[in-house]
Amino acid sequence: MDIDDNKLVEKYLNEDDSAFNELLKKYLNPVFNFIRQFVSDASVAEDLTQETFFKAWKNLKRFNPNKSFKTWIFTIAKNTTYDYFKKKKTIPFRIENSLFFRFHNDQKIH
Repeated sequence: MDIDDNKLVEKYLNEDDSAFNELLKKYLNPVFNFIRQFVSDASVAEDLTQETFFKAWKNLKRFNPNKSFKTWIFTIAKNTTYDYFKKKKTIPFRIENSLFFRFHNDQKIH
């Protein structure tokens, strides 16, 4: 049986490094696939995925355990990808019609 994401975060914060590895295994492919929908170059998507997990790891102490880890990691992925496009000064889609926009609005509802 899978351990709850928030319990894995708690275990990691209590110095169980393997707990973050479990989160990484669980979300690496879904986050990559999410980013890949917006980035045509797979190597860029890999870099953005790596950056997403680095940011999550770096800020895990600030994660609110009353919230969903899944929502949190995908929000980091969305913002990391959006920042990439802002740096390139190209956004290849209208934001209000994008999965980003729908994802963001769906999160406000919950």
